[in-house]
Amino acid sequence: MLVESRDSRIKYIIWNRQIVSSSVSPWEWRSYNGPSPHDHHFHLSVKSDKSFYDLVTDWHLPE
Repeated sequence: MLVESRDSRIKYIIWNRQIVSSSVSPWEWRSYNGPSPHDHHFHLSVKSDKSFYDLVTDWHLPE
């Protein structure tokens, strides 16, 4: 749902040995080989610009 939303705050998401980014091969899942496979949780990184990380609007997720 987060990927489908293409929310402007998202920098990247890591989950289950895969990564998706809003800027590198935008919104396409790729293999992730970092130190944690994130196979029991996901990691959501938001953009470092204050206008993104301090945005308090709801996450608009597709139903």
